[in-house]
Amino acid sequence: MNGYSELNMSMSQLVEMLKSNTQMIQEISVTVNGTSMEPFLHDGKDSVIFSQLPKKLRRGDILLFKRKNGSFAMHRVYSINKNGTVSFLGDSQSVVEKDIPPEDIVLYVPTAIRNGKRINCTHGFWRFVMTCYMPARVRYPVAAYKTFNFLRRVMRAIVNPRNAIGKLKKTLFKYK
Repeated sequence: MNGYSELNMSMSQLVEMLKSNTQMIQEISVTVNGTSMEPFLHDGKDSVIFSQLPKKLRRGDILLFKRKNGSFAMHRVYSINKNGTVSFLGDSQSVVEKDIPPEDIVLYVPTAIRNGKRINCTHGFWRFVMTCYMPARVRYPVAAYKTFNFLRRVMRAIVNPRNAIGKLKKTLFKYK
């Protein structure tokens, strides 16, 4: 036994449980469902850890919010508007979801788990890349996506050169 309990509940039930028990719950990991956060988070493969909302939201923060139709979405903060509402953008989206009121913003994602490794979403390489990537994604969606995937392969080649060189060569010749 790994010491974890598995819960089967709707997102609405989970949100209510987390909002009322955030002081008691140290950490809760939820598997990503959907493709709007690809290429950073993959459907059914990666997980996120939810936390209380930070005192101040920043561009690039990953948040769970409730849409006007009642469904939930997890996207990055694209902008914080002068009227207090927030605009969101999923990593694979090119259309900004505008004017989400602060009361519909539910939870914060400080950590993602990709391929079993924890990634701090609040600083470092991913925050920088995604902050630059989001405006390009809206203006030039296909070019931004291809550039991001190329840079991701370059980073893999730097971290693990032996396995990634062949893939990097294929990528270089693919975009000629």
